[in-house]
Amino acid sequence: MFSSDIQWNNVRIRIDSPKSGLRCCPIFPDVKPLLDMAWDDDDRGELCVKDYRGSDNVSTLLLKIIAKAGLPRWPKLNINLRSTRRTEL
Repeated sequence: MFSSDIQWNNVRIRIDSPKSGLRCCPIFPDVKPLLDMAWDDDDRGELCVKDYRGSDNVSTLLLKIIAKAGLPRWPKLNINLRSTRRTEL
């Protein structure tokens, strides 16, 4: 995710997916402080989410982050993350 993908004024994230095309997602109030922190910590001023380079497999990256955090891996990672967020909303 590049800085141009974060639309701070509109409180939205631009997502360009090869499968579904261009779309926008709202930045939820509970996520915004985390994005702000990631942005402030990025010394290059280019990337907001570190270690992700558009062509990478997001699931693989998330599994690495989960393992590094010492948390158990759960099945159907992306489906469960989307489902959980939908339930929270």
